[in-house]
Amino acid sequence: MLFRSMTTGIGALIIAIGVLINQMQEYSDAAEKAAEEQKKLNERIKNSAEVGLKGEQNYLKNQEKLELAKAKLKGATEEEIFKIQQDYRAQNIRALERNYNETKGIDAVADKEKLDAIKSAIIEGQVAESEYQIKLKEDRKSTRLNSSH
Repeated sequence: MLFRSMTTGIGALIIAIGVLINQMQEYSDAAEKAAEEQKKLNERIKNSAEVGLKGEQNYLKNQEKLELAKAKLKGATEEEIFKIQQDYRAQNIRALERNYNETKGIDAVADKEKLDAIKSAIIEGQVAESEYQIKLKEDRKSTRLNSSH
C-alpha cells in the first residue's frame, strides 16, 4: 500500500511537471509572437513618422517660398525677410523634434541620426543669425564711411 501511494504521488508529480513544461512552452511561444508583433508595429510607426516628417518639411519649404515671394513683392526689408527665414527654420526644428519623439527608442541608429539632424538645423539657424548680424554691422560701417565723405 505504501508503494502504491508513492507510485501515485510520483505519477502525479510527473504529470504536474509535464503540465508545467507545456504551460511554459505556450508562454514562451506567446512571448515570441508578441515580440514579433511589437517589432512589426515599431517598424510601421517609424515608417509613418518618416512619411509625416517628409510631408511636413515639404509643406514648410513651399510655404516659406510663398511667404518670401509675397514679402519681396511688398518690398519687405532684409530684416523682415530674415525673420521669415528664421521662423521657418524654427518650424523645421520643431518638426524634427516631434519626429524624434514619435520614434525615440525604436532604432538607436535612427535616433542618433535624428538628433544629429536637429543639432545641424539649430547650428544652421545660429550661423544664419551670425551672418545676418555681421552684414548689419558691415552695412552700418559702410553707411558711416559714406556719410563722412
